[in-house]
Amino acid sequence: GCGRGAFGLESVDPDEVYNSSDDNEDESCEDDVSSSATNSNIDDSYVSSNDDDEEEDDSDDSDDDNSQWDEEDLIPYNLNDNEEDLIPYNLNDNEDDLRVTPTPRYLRECISYLRTSEDDKTAMERHEAALTSIPSIVQSNPIDLSDVAPMLAMEVLHKEDKFNMNDFMKKRRECMDILMVHEPILVFRRFVSELFGDNIALGTRMDILDVIGRASEELCGVNLLRKNREDNDLVRQLQDKNEPKVSGKKIGRA
Repeated sequence: GCGRGAFGLESVDPDEVYNSSDDNEDESCEDDVSSSATNSNIDDSYVSSNDDDEEEDDSDDSDDDNSQWDEEDLIPYNLNDNEEDLIPYNLNDNEDDLRVTPTPRYLRECISYLRTSEDDKTAMERHEAALTSIPSIVQSNPIDLSDVAPMLAMEVLHKEDKFNMNDFMKKRRECMDILMVHEPILVFRRFVSELFGDNIALGTRMDILDVIGRASEELCGVNLLRKNREDNDLVRQLQDKNEPKVSGKKIGRA
C-alpha cells in the first residue's frame, strides 16, 4: 500500500519484489490527495468570497441609509431668485417658420407667388403673401427694382380676387401705387401701353388711370402739402382756443 515513514518518506522493503502496479497505485494515491486539497481550497475561497460580498452589500446598504438622511447633501431651493435672470419669451414672433407658405423676401419671388395656379392648394396663401409683402420690399429699394417693377405691376394689375381675400382691392391698389411712385417712368410707360392696347376691359383702364392720378399727387407733393395744411389748421385752432377773450369797450387815447 501507500505506507509512509516518519518524515513523509515511503518505507521500502528490500526483500519485496518490485511490481510496476505498485508505482501506479502510489501515483493514484498522490493524485487523490492533491485533488482533495485543491477542492478544499476552492471551497474555502468560494465561502470567503461570498462572505466578502455579503459584507460589501451590508456596507452599501448602510451607506444608502445614511445618505438618505444626510442633510448636508441637500441643496435648498432659493426662494429669492432674481427675475431679471429669466429670459422672457418673445411674444412678437410672427411664426413664419410654422407657415405652410413662407413670406416672400424678393420681388421675383412675389411674381412667382402671383403666378401660382388656382388649382394649387396653397394658391390663396401665396397670392395673399405676395400682395402683403410687395410694399415693404419695394420700400427697401432692392437692387433689381428697376428690372422687376414693370413686370410685377402688370401681374398685380391683372390679378383677380377669386378667393374672396380680405382687403384684396386695398392691397392691390397699394402695390400698384408704390410701384408707380418708386419707378414712375418705367411703370408709367408699361401702363400707358396697356391703357391704349386692344382687348382691355374698361375696369382695367379705370384702374390704370386711378393709379397714375394717385402716383402723380404723391410725386408732386400734394399729399405732403395737404398734410401740412391740415397740421397748420389744427395748430391755429388750438391757438385761438387758448387765447383769452377781452370784454368791454376800448378806451381811446386823449
